[in-house]
Amino acid sequence: MAGNIKDIRGLCYISPVPPPDYLELPAYEKVIADKKYFSQMFNTFYQNNDPLTAQGLLFQQHGPRYLVQNPAATSVDS
Repeated sequence: MAGNIKDIRGLCYISPVPPPDYLELPAYEKVIADKKYFSQMFNTFYQNNDPLTAQGLLFQQHGPRYLVQNPAATSVDS
């Protein structure tokens, strides 16, 4: 299997920089300190977790690094 492991759908990974064209969630520090930011983060995450309609997907700053979530994996029909 060739390619970049960071291109796998559904994969989460830590990155020193945010990926281009992904949606940004409120920073972790804001989310744990304020319910308003938590609600905003959850709503954005929930709306972009469908493998057919989700955007980019998401990244969230946590200190000097970013947690990146690729678009959701597609299901396999039997």
